[in-house]
Amino acid sequence: MVKFISFLIQRIKALVIVLCVLGIGKYAWFDSYVLSAKSVIRNKAWHDLDRRRTYLLKRVARAEFGTHDIPEIIESPFREELAISTLSMTTAALTNIAFLKPETREESLLAVKQMILAMLKKDVRNFEVHWWGYDPLDHLEDGNGQIGYLGHLNFMLGAYRLLGGDSEYDALHKKISKALSQRLTAESGFHAPTMPGVTFTADNTFVYVSLAHYDKIYGDTYSPLIRKWVTYTKNNLLDPETGMVLYHVGTTGRPQGTPRGVLQAWNSVWLPHIDKAFARAQYTVMKKYLEDAVLFNTFAGIREYQTGKSGPTDGIAGPIIAGISGSATGFALGGARWHGEEEFLQKLLHTTELIGSTISWGNKRFYLTAPLVGEAIVLTSLTVTDWDNRYLLQGGNSPNRT
Repeated sequence: MVKFISFLIQRIKALVIVLCVLGIGKYAWFDSYVLSAKSVIRNKAWHDLDRRRTYLLKRVARAEFGTHDIPEIIESPFREELAISTLSMTTAALTNIAFLKPETREESLLAVKQMILAMLKKDVRNFEVHWWGYDPLDHLEDGNGQIGYLGHLNFMLGAYRLLGGDSEYDALHKKISKALSQRLTAESGFHAPTMPGVTFTADNTFVYVSLAHYDKIYGDTYSPLIRKWVTYTKNNLLDPETGMVLYHVGTTGRPQGTPRGVLQAWNSVWLPHIDKAFARAQYTVMKKYLEDAVLFNTFAGIREYQTGKSGPTDGIAGPIIAGISGSATGFALGGARWHGEEEFLQKLLHTTELIGSTISWGNKRFYLTAPLVGEAIVLTSLTVTDWDNRYLLQGGNSPNRT
């Protein structure tokens, strides 16, 4: 027994030494790659962000991109959903950067066009066929819901035009925007379903962002509807305890479910494109009720649920570790950047690097453990900025505002 205990102690000592060495190595790795929040907020982090942009250009910005680029372990229709989200979030990141760094605009414009072509492929559209039984583009005038695919495609079409793209997709852009507005107004509470009988407030936020961008291109068309949606959400869909937007809307337009971190963080990225005051209010309550600081207040994350509460989880929330949502933490980077909160952003960046572990390869940089959509989400969040119409005429065709 004495010999066994001595052997065990030696093994434990060896294990401790190995863990210390690994820990020092990880710290050195971590310290060399974690971004400075100050450089992100002041748009001086381009050495890192340019290389992450290059990685997404190579991996995603291709007309051939599709469900085959999503790991086979993920089953349909979630492979299609991930393909859709990866294309739209990469579009968002490239467009953000084009407004921050105009010299990237032309390359990003070509890339967004390639991704629109990928988005129009049948294998990607099959996401809606699975849920609704028909192709979304074949039933724009008589279809229902389908705002998951159509909202993301509409967003991408708007990005293409705002980057200075030509009028090639104008007719489709107008048809989709009209179809979406009709579906939103046909439903109680100005929210349309993503799947039959299931209405996510997050998906509707993104649709309204696409309509706000549409108005920047073609003139004031959907702003009255957008204002009605904001008013309805404020008056009917806020959790009475926290003031956070609820995750679902019922078939009668009434609130369902509970607040969730992934929704609040998602809104922290996209609501500023619609209503900055409402965005600020929602960001504030997110931090109040869902921010979680750990390890001597060096790291921070966003909880999926308030401390002491729980609820359903899904792939949208990403990995949940000790109650903290990976997806919510990634999107919250955008909220912190929008509002210039350097200290909070730095803590989120620490967590992102600790979980993601940056890899540099040639002129590319990416997170070792992140899927493509996670990479696109982080780059989108770190580059959030206002979109305007400064590039509209640079594509050779001015918008037809009729």
